[in-house]
Amino acid sequence: MKKCIQVKSNEQFQCCVMNQIEVDVWFQEEYELTARIIEFNSEVIKFSGGYFIRENIEIYVHGNLFRVLNKI
Repeated sequence: MKKCIQVKSNEQFQCCVMNQIEVDVWFQEEYELTARIIEFNSEVIKFSGGYFIRENIEIYVHGNLFRVLNKI
């Protein structure tokens, strides 16, 4: 099983958008969907299936995608 990393920073969100990474979306501790982030801002994250208010959800990516970002 791959390790899951929570997506929190704008740099991580931008990395997911630019590389078309599928992320898991959790709302109120329940799995909602797996999708690609289309765009985001400080308040809202847009997916192909709709919008979520950023502070109401948790986003996770599988694997060690952000290793490079953490070293910068």
